Amino acid sequence: MNKSALGILEYHKIIEMLEEFTVSDMGRDLVRSLEPETDAGIIRHRLMETSESRILLGKGASVPLSSLNGIGTVLEKLGRVTALLPEDLTILRHVLTGASRIINYMKPRLELAPHVASYASSMYLLDDLAAEIDRCITDNRVDDRASPELARIRKRIAVIEDRITDKLNSILRSPAFQGKLQDQVVSIRDGSYVIPVKREYRRLVEGTVVDTSSSGSTVFIEPASVRALKNELNLLRIEEEKEVFRLLSWLTGIAEGYKREIMINVQTMAHYDFLFARAKLANAMNAVCPEINEARNISIRGGRHPLLGSDAVPLDISIGEDYQALIITGPNTGGKTVVLKTVGLFCLMAQSGLHVPADHASLPVFRDVLADIGDGQSITQSLSTFSSHIRNIISIIRCANAAYITMAKKRRSRLSAKSTAKLCLLRR
Repeated sequence: MNKSALGILEYHKIIEMLEEFTVSDMGRDLVRSLEPETDAGIIRHRLMETSESRILLGKGASVPLSSLNGIGTVLEKLGRVTALLPEDLTILRHVLTGASRIINYMKPRLELAPHVASYASSMYLLDDLAAEIDRCITDNRVDDRASPELARIRKRIAVIEDRITDKLNSILRSPAFQGKLQDQVVSIRDGSYVIPVKREYRRLVEGTVVDTSSSGSTVFIEPASVRALKNELNLLRIEEEKEVFRLLSWLTGIAEGYKREIMINVQTMAHYDFLFARAKLANAMNAVCPEINEARNISIRGGRHPLLGSDAVPLDISIGEDYQALIITGPNTGGKTVVLKTVGLFCLMAQSGLHVPADHASLPVFRDVLADIGDGQSITQSLSTFSSHIRNIISIIRCANAAYITMAKKRRSRLSAKSTAKLCLLRR
């Protein structure tokens, strides 16, 4: 399609409106890549998808669409990293839950929307992967129950931490330290359990200075009596880290084995987001599914410009049966531009699989929609309004097929330098 005409007819604003009805980044990517199609079979299929999606929305039950946030990054990691992070596996679990909901939602609706509902039949439940993630990951953390070894290590860590705390509390309560401590609290600095000692008494407390206060009046000392326990705790932390990595690697391996199935699920869910965005836009516009005819005729009844909303004045227009060209005249602000843009935009929307805001519409399939509307003056290119129009019309004639070129030669006309040229040409 002619990019200049897409801009003139503000097709991009329809895309922006459609984006607002998506719930996922992948759905928005599909919307942004949407362009008018020129194959009648594909167009009819897209329109049918939109119609069936509207039927499903009309039945009241909310469609369980998923945001799919972050799943693109997770899929990129699969096969490239040894172990996914717990938060990556949480994202994956959300996607598996979303796939399960879509499958269960579409299964009983095959008769209601046979084509759209059948897409879910290509999706996979992957219950075994979901169950393992549920068992091993809780709140973006590897759970104690993920393995007996991890449970044992963490239980031992808790015991050592309690012993360290008890030992430090006994020091705080000891009469020997009264008056030497800044506060009666135990804190952790740089991974070490410390007590706050007044600077002048630091040599009277056996241990390692870990940190000092900003004023320098307090030193934080790790007592020598807890050093052995701290070393044991460090060894247990290393064991814990190794076991966690082993479990994450094991879960990642299972996910990699299902990478193809996960990608199919994600792509199908993104497509559903795209489909229902089209349906929601159609409902918001009170649109109808346009008929695609083979007779090169345009027939619109009660058509409303998609970007004007309730302010649009409905129009009826018919062209292609008794005449192939139409001249629209009238005063300024009389609606000539709106009529041209409505017809051109309806054709672009229909060929993109979108329903159009009208009471009825029958449209053919065009290879191109070419338009010259409004003031195209360019100061940087030294183009006047008139010159800009002429330049655009020349490019339109070059795009037109031989039949239109012949017609243009037979119907030459002079354009006044003061006139405002408006042309919307639809090429079969």
